[in-house]
Amino acid sequence: MEYFSTYIIYLGLLSGIILLLLTKKQVFAPVEGGILESYNKLNLQDYFILILLVTIVGLRYNVGVDWPAYKEYFEDFDLYKNLSFQDQTMEVGYYLINYFANYIGGGYILVFSIAACVSWFFVLKSVPAKLLPLIIFFIFSDGYFFWSMNGVRQFIAVAIFAYSIKFILSKKFLNYFLFIILAALFHQSAILLIPLFFIPYERVFKQKWWMIVFGISFVFSGTPLILSALPKIFKVISEFVPFLAGYNSYFDSQYYEARELTGTGLGYYFRILISFVLLIFSKPLIQKYPETRVYFVLFFLGVIIYNLFFSFQIVERFTTYFLFLRAYLLGFLVYYLYKSRTFNFIGLGILVIYFILFWSDIYTSANDCCPYQISI
Repeated sequence: MEYFSTYIIYLGLLSGIILLLLTKKQVFAPVEGGILESYNKLNLQDYFILILLVTIVGLRYNVGVDWPAYKEYFEDFDLYKNLSFQDQTMEVGYYLINYFANYIGGGYILVFSIAACVSWFFVLKSVPAKLLPLIIFFIFSDGYFFWSMNGVRQFIAVAIFAYSIKFILSKKFLNYFLFIILAALFHQSAILLIPLFFIPYERVFKQKWWMIVFGISFVFSGTPLILSALPKIFKVISEFVPFLAGYNSYFDSQYYEARELTGTGLGYYFRILISFVLLIFSKPLIQKYPETRVYFVLFFLGVIIYNLFFSFQIVERFTTYFLFLRAYLLGFLVYYLYKSRTFNFIGLGILVIYFILFWSDIYTSANDCCPYQISI
């Protein structure tokens, strides 16, 4: 097998993380109240997991589509001494990580390591320990681990957003606002997430209506009217939100068809099917665990936007904040199915299929994840 060592590294990493999480006593403790009432408090196992992730992600060499660009960005700090923030194009958070690494004499390995530590810290803090084994499994098998080594800056922002959802649930706007601002320090698109706090989640999720809208979004996906309207709408919005003006280039011909980059093959239709399965189980899941409603609303908001406008790469980037929550919903669903006992086989089937998808991502080198090489 051409990439045998790569399979060993990635499968070993996932297996090691799951095994460490299963040693946490909170995983098997009985649920008191809702499943999202107490979030994970990092302990020794979690720090070992962070060390594993930082080691694999930080030491990688030429892994990830944008890896060369991030390496070149760091090397600019050596080439142009005292590179100021105004003389470069990255957000201030990522600029400071590079500035710090260069200042203490570190290399790009240190930059990737710090970025991985920050992002995965927030992922580990974003849900209760009881759900972490399932959610980490789905983050890996749904492709987001491999994407994290490509979209480095946005993955930090996505992880912080996933953590900040707890403040929507607890109705703490200031906390939510501050963490979204923190996320925007790494990817400015996160600013657009602030209004999500004000969605009346208790009233807007009606399963029947979301099924209808979901179906309509799929049927009208990529129609000429949709394709011609979005660039005009985006241009008007960017006049009121100035930082968006820099994204107008994504509607130029070279960026126009994200479909050319991602395709609409079996993976796309499989995820549509999974979204439909999540919709079917949303009603009993929300009845059992009402706090999951926020995740359902945010995820399906992203799915509908993606279905309608996925031909545009910029939409694909923005909806990543929402589609990332598929891993969380799948974790909630499999946990619910396991507890219900009636549908155990469905949960097991989902786990098997997603493990095959993880294997497939390695085989096809999703996000240029293969071959895994070490920088030192």
